Amino acid sequence: MNQFVEIEQITNNEILEFFRCRIESLSGSSVKEYYKSFVYLTSFIPDNGSSLVRPSEALVEDWCFYLFNAGMTSKTVAHYIDILSALYSAAVSEGLLESTDVFRIVKARIKSGARIRPLKMLCEDEYVRLHNLACISHRLPKDLAMYIDIFVISILSGCRSLTEIAAFKKDDIKYQSLQIASILERYCETSRKYVFPLSQSVRTPRQLERELESRIVSVLDSRGIRMFGSIMDTVLCYWAYAAMKCGLSPSGIYAFLGKYPQALPARKMKSCPDGSIADREAVVKSVADTFLANPLNWHAMKLRPRVSIEDVEKRLKHLGKDFHTPELFYPSHEIARRIGKKTRFIEEPIIPDIVFFKSRVTDIYPLFLKIGDLAWCYRSGGGTGTYAAISREAMECFQRTIGHFTSDYEVGAIGTIQPKPGDKIKVLDGLFAGSEGELLKVEETCEVGVIYRLRLIDGQGVEWKIGIDSRLTQSAGIS
Repeated sequence: MNQFVEIEQITNNEILEFFRCRIESLSGSSVKEYYKSFVYLTSFIPDNGSSLVRPSEALVEDWCFYLFNAGMTSKTVAHYIDILSALYSAAVSEGLLESTDVFRIVKARIKSGARIRPLKMLCEDEYVRLHNLACISHRLPKDLAMYIDIFVISILSGCRSLTEIAAFKKDDIKYQSLQIASILERYCETSRKYVFPLSQSVRTPRQLERELESRIVSVLDSRGIRMFGSIMDTVLCYWAYAAMKCGLSPSGIYAFLGKYPQALPARKMKSCPDGSIADREAVVKSVADTFLANPLNWHAMKLRPRVSIEDVEKRLKHLGKDFHTPELFYPSHEIARRIGKKTRFIEEPIIPDIVFFKSRVTDIYPLFLKIGDLAWCYRSGGGTGTYAAISREAMECFQRTIGHFTSDYEVGAIGTIQPKPGDKIKVLDGLFAGSEGELLKVEETCEVGVIYRLRLIDGQGVEWKIGIDSRLTQSAGIS
């Protein structure tokens, strides 16, 4: 019983650290292969959970799909499973973990081939072709674009049925996301109750469904968009592919859809895999954003134990110019330390183990294939969903609070009048927050931003002349 309690308290971090030490104790040609496998494992597993204590089949299979997406063959994936199994067995021998057959079971499925990777697989070129078609549909004739847009709306809405989309009325637009609403508004006419002109009033739902399927298949086929079974099966496949680009695992896709799409490299399971989707709306939004725009957003990575920001920067530098290196934000502040009889000022990070980075969500997966042994990326839904983006408002609020700013921080709206020497300025944050003073001078800096030199008079009548980042101030007359 005591051993059971102790095992339950072990974290992924402790298991990964045992694996690392075990590899370091090895010698010979196998060390390199062991370390490569370990890097791919750490790039997939966050160290703040306990999923490695009793690994499920779904977890090991998700890791295999992760390796397949990195371009590995079935033979290489099976080889890496053998390595992971050997490391796990060593932990069992030390009494750290309990024995399991999960690695043997999953490896057998991979070697059988047919049950792990179907013949039809969606590829990047096919996904990009549909993405491009969605982006130009507004320039096509409406009688053609309409069927493309209904198909695309199904993907953007998390695989909503075609008949449900066809039944949208003008009043329904206000309840949709901005992306979907902007598409729907192109079809609205004051004389029509429904958004789309599909003769909904004189057709039964089944007749409408057959008409939609026939026309959508025809339009997509004419544009070279590959089909995977029925229209809805095809929607599921393209949605799942976009979801995987956002970081959602195959078992997460199963939890969201209730099944595996035909083109997903996953086996047909008789029982549901582990896990659930804690925030379905966040997944829908992330996939929709990726499918249409794939914007640059701020994300956060957590450094693994004994890893420094310099380690991450060094690794990124060595990846070369062809690799997309994200902008990093690792704010620090100066503190005074008494060493003997001297006082020294040193820089300390504000959040030591958190590094913010700006990236498109589709670049995160290949990034952590390279740096996953150094850090892991935060996900939505308690760690089970897609890579978590930090909203612009939250990021700017954080920057104002700590008094450090990224290059994309906006000082004010376009047309804002900049204060001049002699104007009254209010300090918003920092040591002098709430104080008002006279602007003496505006100083441009080598870095992004402007420094205001202010004269402040405190409550004791003492005059201060200080430098404040302009982004921490506003005109005293603004409430």
